[in-house]
Amino acid sequence: MEADTADSAPSVIVERDPFIPVRKSDIVAALLDKGGFEHPDEHEDFRALCRMLGAIYHYTYFDQLERLRADYYYFNPELDPHARCEAAALERSYADLKDALDTVLKAANFVEVSHEEIERAHRERAEMRVALKTPLGDFREVRFFRRGHHRQTFTISEYWGLRKRDIEYDVYDDVVLFVAMKPPAD
Repeated sequence: MEADTADSAPSVIVERDPFIPVRKSDIVAALLDKGGFEHPDEHEDFRALCRMLGAIYHYTYFDQLERLRADYYYFNPELDPHARCEAAALERSYADLKDALDTVLKAANFVEVSHEEIERAHRERAEMRVALKTPLGDFREVRFFRRGHHRQTFTISEYWGLRKRDIEYDVYDDVVLFVAMKPPAD
Protein backbone atom coordinates (compact mmCIF):
# COMPACT_ATOMS: atom_id res chain seq x y z
CA MET A 1 0.00 0.00 0.00
CA GLU A 2 1.22 3.46 -0.79
CA ALA A 3 0.02 6.75 0.61
CA ASP A 4 0.57 10.26 -0.71
CA THR A 5 3.10 12.46 1.09
CA ALA A 6 2.09 15.21 3.51
CA ASP A 7 2.79 17.87 0.85
CA SER A 8 0.23 16.51 -1.56
CA ALA A 9 -3.54 16.67 -1.68
CA PRO A 10 -5.75 14.21 0.24
CA SER A 11 -4.08 10.95 1.17
CA VAL A 12 -5.05 8.16 -1.19
CA ILE A 13 -4.05 4.57 -0.59
CA VAL A 14 -3.22 2.63 -3.75
CA GLU A 15 -3.22 -1.16 -3.54
CA ARG A 16 -0.35 -2.74 -5.44
CA ASP A 17 0.33 -6.39 -6.01
CA PRO A 18 3.79 -7.59 -4.91
CA PHE A 19 5.17 -8.60 -8.30
CA ILE A 20 6.89 -6.99 -11.25
CA PRO A 21 4.87 -7.37 -14.49
CA VAL A 22 8.00 -7.28 -16.66
CA ARG A 23 9.90 -10.09 -18.33
CA LYS A 24 13.18 -11.17 -16.76
CA SER A 25 15.04 -10.56 -20.02
CA ASP A 26 13.75 -6.96 -20.16
CA ILE A 27 15.00 -6.29 -16.62
CA VAL A 28 18.43 -7.71 -17.45
CA ALA A 29 18.62 -5.66 -20.67
CA ALA A 30 17.69 -2.46 -18.80
CA LEU A 31 20.28 -3.15 -16.10
CA LEU A 32 22.92 -3.76 -18.74
CA ASP A 33 21.94 -0.57 -20.55
CA LYS A 34 21.94 1.62 -17.43
CA GLY A 35 24.45 -0.32 -15.33
CA GLY A 36 27.57 1.64 -16.20
CA PHE A 37 29.58 -1.38 -17.27
CA GLU A 38 32.81 -0.22 -18.90
CA HIS A 39 33.96 -3.37 -20.68
CA PRO A 40 31.98 -5.79 -22.87
CA ASP A 41 33.31 -8.67 -20.70
CA GLU A 42 31.40 -7.20 -17.76
CA HIS A 43 28.18 -7.49 -19.80
CA GLU A 44 28.75 -11.21 -20.30
CA ASP A 45 29.72 -11.70 -16.64
CA PHE A 46 26.49 -9.99 -15.57
CA ARG A 47 24.43 -12.16 -17.96
CA ALA A 48 26.16 -15.25 -16.52
CA LEU A 49 25.30 -14.09 -12.98
CA CYS A 50 21.65 -13.65 -13.99
CA ARG A 51 21.58 -17.14 -15.55
CA MET A 52 23.04 -18.62 -12.35
CA LEU A 53 20.44 -16.85 -10.22
CA GLY A 54 17.73 -18.17 -12.55
CA ALA A 55 19.14 -21.70 -12.22
CA ILE A 56 19.11 -21.41 -8.43
CA TYR A 57 15.44 -20.35 -8.45
CA HIS A 58 14.62 -23.13 -10.91
CA TYR A 59 16.31 -25.67 -8.65
CA THR A 60 14.58 -24.26 -5.57
CA TYR A 61 11.10 -24.56 -7.09
CA PHE A 62 11.67 -27.83 -8.96
CA ASP A 63 10.69 -29.86 -5.87
CA GLN A 64 7.41 -27.94 -5.63
CA LEU A 65 6.67 -28.61 -9.30
CA GLU A 66 7.30 -32.32 -8.81
CA ARG A 67 5.08 -32.32 -5.71
CA LEU A 68 2.26 -30.70 -7.70
CA ARG A 69 2.62 -33.29 -10.45
CA ALA A 70 2.57 -36.15 -7.95
CA ASP A 71 -0.42 -34.73 -6.06
CA TYR A 72 -2.37 -34.15 -9.28
CA TYR A 73 -1.79 -37.70 -10.57
CA TYR A 74 -5.02 -39.24 -9.25
CA PHE A 75 -7.13 -36.30 -10.46
CA ASN A 76 -5.87 -36.33 -14.04
CA PRO A 77 -8.93 -36.92 -16.27
CA GLU A 78 -6.73 -38.74 -18.78
CA LEU A 79 -5.74 -41.34 -16.18
CA ASP A 80 -7.12 -44.85 -16.55
CA PRO A 81 -10.08 -45.09 -14.10
CA HIS A 82 -8.83 -48.50 -12.95
CA ALA A 83 -5.63 -46.89 -11.64
CA ARG A 84 -7.52 -44.84 -9.05
CA CYS A 85 -6.92 -45.50 -5.38
CA GLU A 86 -9.26 -46.08 -2.44
CA ALA A 87 -11.40 -43.25 -1.07
CA ALA A 88 -9.25 -42.48 2.02
CA ALA A 89 -6.07 -42.26 -0.06
CA LEU A 90 -7.90 -40.10 -2.59
CA GLU A 91 -8.96 -37.68 0.18
CA ARG A 92 -5.35 -37.45 1.43
CA SER A 93 -4.17 -36.83 -2.13
CA TYR A 94 -6.78 -34.11 -2.60
CA ALA A 95 -5.69 -32.36 0.61
CA ASP A 96 -2.04 -32.62 -0.48
CA LEU A 97 -2.89 -31.18 -3.91
CA LYS A 98 -4.72 -28.19 -2.37
CA ASP A 99 -1.85 -27.58 0.05
CA ALA A 100 0.78 -27.77 -2.72
CA LEU A 101 -1.24 -25.46 -4.98
CA ASP A 102 -1.74 -22.93 -2.17
CA THR A 103 2.00 -22.96 -1.41
CA VAL A 104 3.03 -22.44 -5.04
CA LEU A 105 0.48 -19.72 -5.71
CA LYS A 106 1.37 -17.86 -2.53
CA ALA A 107 5.07 -17.99 -3.44
CA ALA A 108 4.16 -16.60 -6.88
CA ASN A 109 2.30 -13.68 -5.23
CA PHE A 110 -1.20 -14.80 -6.20
CA VAL A 111 -4.07 -13.68 -4.01
CA GLU A 112 -7.23 -15.72 -3.54
CA VAL A 113 -10.40 -13.94 -4.68
CA SER A 114 -13.30 -14.63 -2.36
CA HIS A 115 -16.68 -15.81 -3.67
CA GLU A 116 -18.24 -12.73 -2.07
CA GLU A 117 -15.95 -10.48 -4.12
CA ILE A 118 -16.87 -12.31 -7.32
CA GLU A 119 -20.60 -12.11 -6.57
CA ARG A 120 -20.28 -8.39 -5.77
CA ALA A 121 -18.43 -7.81 -9.03
CA HIS A 122 -21.21 -9.54 -10.98
CA ARG A 123 -23.85 -7.38 -9.30
CA GLU A 124 -21.90 -4.13 -9.83
CA ARG A 125 -20.94 -4.80 -13.42
CA ALA A 126 -24.33 -5.39 -14.97
CA GLU A 127 -23.37 -3.05 -17.83
CA MET A 128 -21.00 -5.66 -19.28
CA ARG A 129 -23.94 -7.91 -20.19
CA VAL A 130 -22.24 -11.11 -19.14
CA ALA A 131 -24.60 -13.44 -17.38
CA LEU A 132 -22.86 -16.20 -15.50
CA LYS A 133 -24.88 -18.65 -13.48
CA THR A 134 -22.98 -21.57 -12.12
CA PRO A 135 -24.44 -23.67 -9.33
CA LEU A 136 -21.39 -23.97 -7.09
CA GLY A 137 -23.07 -26.80 -5.22
CA ASP A 138 -22.49 -29.02 -8.26
CA PHE A 139 -18.73 -28.88 -7.63
CA ARG A 140 -16.57 -30.05 -4.79
CA GLU A 141 -14.67 -26.76 -4.78
CA VAL A 142 -14.23 -23.68 -6.96
CA ARG A 143 -11.44 -21.21 -6.16
CA PHE A 144 -10.11 -18.16 -7.98
CA PHE A 145 -6.65 -16.63 -7.62
CA ARG A 146 -5.30 -13.43 -9.18
CA ARG A 147 -1.98 -11.68 -9.55
CA GLY A 148 -1.67 -8.16 -10.83
CA HIS A 149 -4.46 -5.87 -11.85
CA HIS A 150 -5.03 -2.61 -13.65
CA ARG A 151 -7.88 -0.24 -14.50
CA GLN A 152 -9.18 -0.39 -18.06
CA THR A 153 -11.82 1.61 -19.87
CA PHE A 154 -14.46 -0.20 -21.91
CA THR A 155 -16.94 1.37 -24.32
CA ILE A 156 -20.50 0.16 -23.83
CA SER A 157 -23.17 0.55 -26.52
CA GLU A 158 -26.70 1.35 -25.47
CA TYR A 159 -29.98 1.81 -27.28
CA TRP A 160 -29.05 -0.49 -30.17
CA GLY A 161 -25.72 1.24 -30.67
CA LEU A 162 -27.10 4.78 -30.84
CA ARG A 163 -25.40 5.85 -27.64
CA LYS A 164 -22.01 4.86 -26.24
CA ARG A 165 -20.38 5.48 -22.91
CA ASP A 166 -17.11 4.57 -21.29
CA ILE A 167 -16.91 2.53 -18.09
CA GLU A 168 -13.75 1.89 -16.09
CA TYR A 169 -13.19 -1.50 -14.46
CA ASP A 170 -10.50 -3.39 -12.59
CA VAL A 171 -9.00 -6.11 -14.79
CA TYR A 172 -6.97 -9.00 -13.35
CA ASP A 173 -3.75 -9.67 -15.26
CA ASP A 174 -3.12 -13.29 -14.28
CA VAL A 175 -5.89 -15.62 -13.11
CA VAL A 176 -5.82 -19.20 -11.85
CA LEU A 177 -9.11 -21.09 -11.60
CA PHE A 178 -9.17 -24.24 -9.48
CA VAL A 179 -12.27 -26.39 -10.02
CA ALA A 180 -12.64 -29.77 -8.38
CA MET A 181 -15.43 -32.12 -9.37
CA LYS A 182 -17.27 -34.06 -6.71
CA PRO A 183 -16.16 -37.66 -6.24
CA PRO A 184 -18.29 -40.19 -8.20
CA ALA A 185 -19.88 -41.40 -4.94
CA ASP A 186 -21.32 -37.91 -4.33
